[in-house]
Amino acid sequence: MARLAFMSVGALIGSVFLLSGCDIESVKAAQTARMLDAASFSRITPETPRQQEDLQRLPQRLLFRFEEEGEIYFAFADAQYCECLYVGDEDAIRNYERMVRQATLATWRQLRADFSGMSLRVWGPWDWY
Repeated sequence: MARLAFMSVGALIGSVFLLSGCDIESVKAAQTARMLDAASFSRITPETPRQQEDLQRLPQRLLFRFEEEGEIYFAFADAQYCECLYVGDEDAIRNYERMVRQATLATWRQLRADFSGMSLRVWGPWDWY
């Protein structure tokens, strides 16, 4: 019975995402964009067809390091959602990494609070104690 209730909750959550028209990847892309902006990355939007092609060829939705004129930079290309390139220096990447750590810690604290009194017995056949 608990397993059926759990599956129903999962189906309900999935339906909400489908009906709202948003997918998890677009939500993650929006969160990443907000954090890159807040971390002082510069957002560059391609203005020519050549720049758009170059954006497509870059590693997508991954931070990568590159050097230009002896300076170290970090970039994040997103041709699908924002259709832009974020570029930042070492200060920007440190800010971004700090923000990611803080967000991760906040998520873990919230999960711990949400599930603090939960009994593992609700998981049914996986009752190992």
